[in-house]
Amino acid sequence: MTEQFRDAPIFDADQHMYETADALTKFLPEKYSRAGENTEGLTLREMQGKSVEAPAATRKPEDRVKELDRQGVVEALNYPTLGSLVEHSSADDPQLTLAIIHALNEWIHEHWGFDHLGRVFTTPIINLSEVDAAQRELEWVLDHGAKVALIKPGPVNGLHGWLSPALPEFDPLWRDIEAVGLPIVLHASYPPLDDYVNKWEPPRTYDFIGDNARRFMGLPIANPDPAALRAPAHA
Repeated sequence: MTEQFRDAPIFDADQHMYETADALTKFLPEKYSRAGENTEGLTLREMQGKSVEAPAATRKPEDRVKELDRQGVVEALNYPTLGSLVEHSSADDPQLTLAIIHALNEWIHEHWGFDHLGRVFTTPIINLSEVDAAQRELEWVLDHGAKVALIKPGPVNGLHGWLSPALPEFDPLWRDIEAVGLPIVLHASYPPLDDYVNKWEPPRTYDFIGDNARRFMGLPIANPDPAALRAPAHA
């Protein structure tokens, strides 16, 4: 082992210490004591409060039909809950996103079916990361009885970066959708536009639910195609 150099003064310009749990709060003025939105250090699950047992109708198609009967509802669209979040969280890997979404669609088909007794129409997802893959997924969901499909209301990340689904390269998909007459629905999602909106909108004033569909409908369309205009209108 070499001997430590001591022939000249040494100044280390990059050491660290680790703050204790109360380092930022012990001397903080009282008026800022609730400035943080997670002052108790809760997990995301704990922040939601007391857990609620998922009703049986959210898990099984048979129980959903019973619930429709109880509510006097004849038919219903049935959306996945985690699908749009997955599309966002895995967007940096288009191939992974496509694989996850197809796996989800297969599970939906097995567990719920896309058309349960002509009353519960569960929506498979068509991810647009790659147009060719989206066309194949469209064919697959149609072959398995889908009556409607869900598309995320926002730009998608593909092989060439983030793109508007209304650009000309997506026209083949929209034409296929129009040709088969498959209704396309939109649902509030987690679009990759928040980084931009948050720079322009005041804090806590962003209408998350209301803006999703409007943003999608407002996407730039270089050469408007009837399918691209009509398909989202089913929402």
